[in-house]
Amino acid sequence: TARWHEKKAQLLETALSAVDSMGDLVAPSARMNFAVWQILGESVPSQPASHKQYDTYEKMLRRLRSFIEERYQWLDGQITL
Repeated sequence: TARWHEKKAQLLETALSAVDSMGDLVAPSARMNFAVWQILGESVPSQPASHKQYDTYEKMLRRLRSFIEERYQWLDGQITL
């Protein structure tokens, strides 16, 4: 657990930074994708119905960041038991 405590802040920052940088990088492709496949705000078989609330690419990125943060908190709790 000592190694986790040493690296955990850096790991979270790296993950969130990757979401931001990759989100920016693929934004033009995402716009084209959602123009062709109009699935933003729609229910699709591969996702739970609750994902209908993510009706913009930006909301999807915020959800991904939130998921990472929530998972990080869970993982931190499991490691530091």
